Amino acid sequence: MTAVFIRDEDGYRGRFLDGEKGDGLEVTGGSVNDGKAVISLKREDVEGALVTRLVSADDLNITLLIKGSTRYVPVIGLSLKRQTDPLAVGSID
Repeated sequence: MTAVFIRDEDGYRGRFLDGEKGDGLEVTGGSVNDGKAVISLKREDVEGALVTRLVSADDLNITLLIKGSTRYVPVIGLSLKRQTDPLAVGSID
């Protein structure tokens, strides 16, 4: 799986998987501000957005929305929580 999200002087662009011409999506724009990213997506006639919000240093919420006739409808929502192992692991060569 590959995803490319590039910021340039005109905004954001990129692709997910092999882009709109293949089996993926095109990144057509976006914004990143204060722990929240909104990424505009497109595939043929379907528009959508991926919204990510950093709730804390260890919590990330992700929502995928698809544009209906007049508004965006949430389709998938994920909450990711980073959990680290309290045991230190190392090796000596």
